[in-house]
Amino acid sequence: MSIQVAGVPIRYRSGSAEFVSAPSAPVSSVGLGSLRYNNSTLTFQASANGGAYTNIGGSGVAGIVISVQRFTALGTYTPTAGTAYAIVHMVGGGGSAGGREVALVSQSAATSGGAGGGCLVALLTAAQIGASQLITIGLGGAAAAIGAVGNAGGTTSVGALLSCTGGLGGLVSSAAGNTIIVNGVLGGVGIVSVGTPIMSVNGQSSGYGSKNTVTSGISYGGDSGGESMFGHASRGLPAISGAETASVVGIGAGSGSSGSSSHLFASSGAVSAAGTNGEVVIIEYR
Repeated sequence: MSIQVAGVPIRYRSGSAEFVSAPSAPVSSVGLGSLRYNNSTLTFQASANGGAYTNIGGSGVAGIVISVQRFTALGTYTPTAGTAYAIVHMVGGGGSAGGREVALVSQSAATSGGAGGGCLVALLTAAQIGASQLITIGLGGAAAAIGAVGNAGGTTSVGALLSCTGGLGGLVSSAAGNTIIVNGVLGGVGIVSVGTPIMSVNGQSSGYGSKNTVTSGISYGGDSGGESMFGHASRGLPAISGAETASVVGIGAGSGSSGSSSHLFASSGAVSAAGTNGEVVIIEYR
């Protein structure tokens, strides 16, 4: 019996022993074992058909990571030579919180946070990728002006194959109104147009804000959305009587900014923090 791999010497194991063989060197009494070729492992067993070998699993010569490409801005993805398939991890831009209204000393105001961008993990074959794909990174929602609803994050995409929409922008309470709760908003979604989805997670919705006009009470800005494999949400900070809090940017890619609040405080209002941009990470395999 012999093992030949493209006419070059190979390394093989029989039990716990490992041998280096010329392509046509005989191999005696080899049952279940493993074959190493080009730093990859192929599990094999001898069959009854004249001593030929049958693959029964193992990593084989495929499934080896050959490169990782990361995109944080607009660019072009060109597969590394030898790429058989790629697993793409991506997230849309995070939304910004609402901009807090001007308030009198007898008033309170609050905003909800911006939501997180949608997250996606998907597999693309070399044939689906082609020669190259345009990478678009969804920008975080721009800071909202005083009294304005927050801005949604942008869509991150890999050509027309994969996309993740951005999180929505936060809402605003009227300082003069009676609204106590300011609802949170929804996160983005992952969309697979071409390829095989592995995991798709909607962006985290933002937390609600609340205002209170009782002297002993507390007003809150809503938490942001954005807990994902790429980023973390930021907490909305509480405001006690005679104080105000600011909007806080999220941590990492695809996170919204937190809401802000004022409590029985003469406030000139507040611009929100912006959401954070999306990101794409492509892991290539041969």
